[in-house]
Amino acid sequence: MEEYTGPETKGWWRVVSCIPVKMKGKLAIVTGANSGLGQAVTGELARRGADVIMACRDLTRAQVAKDILLSKYGAENPESTKIDVADEKITAILQPIGDEQLRLEQLDLSSFESIRNFADGITKAGRPVDYLVNNAALISPIYERSTDGHELQFAVNYLGPVLLTELLLPMLEKSAKARIVNVSSMLHFLGNLYKPSLHLVGADYGPYVAYNQSKLALTMYTVELGRRLEGTNVTAVCVSPGPVETNLGHNTTSWINKMYSTIMKPQEVKPWDAAQYIIHALLRRNLIQGAYYDTYERDFPDRLAMTKSERDWLWEKTQEMIKLKVT
Repeated sequence: MEEYTGPETKGWWRVVSCIPVKMKGKLAIVTGANSGLGQAVTGELARRGADVIMACRDLTRAQVAKDILLSKYGAENPESTKIDVADEKITAILQPIGDEQLRLEQLDLSSFESIRNFADGITKAGRPVDYLVNNAALISPIYERSTDGHELQFAVNYLGPVLLTELLLPMLEKSAKARIVNVSSMLHFLGNLYKPSLHLVGADYGPYVAYNQSKLALTMYTVELGRRLEGTNVTAVCVSPGPVETNLGHNTTSWINKMYSTIMKPQEVKPWDAAQYIIHALLRRNLIQGAYYDTYERDFPDRLAMTKSERDWLWEKTQEMIKLKVT
């Protein structure tokens, strides 16, 4: 990573990231790269020169996303390096995206087998992983179980990313300076851990009840992971991008979704704008190990994430659920 010592953000009312650093030669993995925030993050990484593995459940949709990115930011568009630029000095380090930079790989985060197969492929390829962005998430309007028998949202939004991260840590440790960004949500503050099983069923299940628990768990895991990685070349943080204009949760019809849409819709930002928060975390100086960032700024996460006994309990339970014992 190039050394940059200048200002990292600019603006007051509308703060934007302005780190003119190339990512040439870096390898990034982005889950849920086929739409919304994940697609935007993929584009920004590739424009800076990184090779990006678009880890998606649906490869057909992933191909559509790749075609969109190449059409917009590829060499066929003479304006590719001039559009969607947060700061004029970044223009100089951008490059048209090449087809070879974007690699499609199937990854179903609801299936432990799929996750293990994906991680095994990355490991066998042998190339160090520089950036891991755990972005994929869902809000399911009805109760569903994953392939492995877990509540679907908890599997996709939490258990899957944890298993993926743990399996990829050896490849991240091979990088000179690796970073993990787990995409959290401000809704984690409304979450609870439903002990002892963490499995919401029947009357206990609600789309946002389950979503909030999964994001709380992911935030708690990030804090704990940061503690474990202290002193290593791998830094893990979670970033809440705030309300983002995506399809997440739009298939729910509950009163809470209607309330959320009414209150938060005017505050939603475009996926490209939200992607800047993720890119900023991957590039910024003095990234704090295990920290929670609200857009660009460090913030305190929910009290459960700051409580060691709660993190310890969740970590032991998680290892049991994903059938992986970390020593």
